[in-house]
Amino acid sequence: MKVWRKTSPQLEFSKDYIDIWLIDLAEEENDIFNHQRYLSPDELTRASKYLSGKKSREFIITRSSLRNIIGYVLKTDPRQVGIA
Repeated sequence: MKVWRKTSPQLEFSKDYIDIWLIDLAEEENDIFNHQRYLSPDELTRASKYLSGKKSREFIITRSSLRNIIGYVLKTDPRQVGIA
């Protein structure tokens, strides 16, 4: 059985392993306004097109989290991370 553990604070990309991130969407929903500040105008528009408010919030949280993880590894502002 694989045991999930928290990652090291020394994150870096490697060809020798992969990281799998689990995000508690329900817990992060309490901080939705903070997550929105990391999204681009296009991402905010995309989030607004979901018919379900829940799906919109999930998109905002996951995209913001992705930007923050990549920004941390690349040592750059998450708002500057280019995501297609």
